[in-house]
Amino acid sequence: MKKLLFLFLIAMAVNANAIQKTSKEDACKRVVDKIMHAWKEVCSLNEKQETALYTLLIERQSEIYDVRKANKGDKNKQQIEVDKIRSLYNPKIEKEVGEINMRLMDAYWNTQIGMDMNDLINAKV
Repeated sequence: MKKLLFLFLIAMAVNANAIQKTSKEDACKRVVDKIMHAWKEVCSLNEKQETALYTLLIERQSEIYDVRKANKGDKNKQQIEVDKIRSLYNPKIEKEVGEINMRLMDAYWNTQIGMDMNDLINAKV
């Protein structure tokens, strides 16, 4: 009976760990899908650019997710770290999509000043 209970507890722990990993991946994918929608709407990207951009945005969002989780109580530190991550990824994104598309997106984001990232994430696409 003790062995059965022990095996049950191990199975629950493994399952809980798998659920946590899936939720991070799902959260990142949801955010990136909405950001990609904006990129596709504003820019003319070919299939290769879309694939490369999507991969970079997933990587960036995963790092942002980790930073926000690690600094949950400190919003200022979160913002500083997120800004660092974005500044690291922006040149990589520009290299993949080109300077013109990057400028188009900069102009687009500047028109969305009243809409912060949370509004974008929660917007219905």
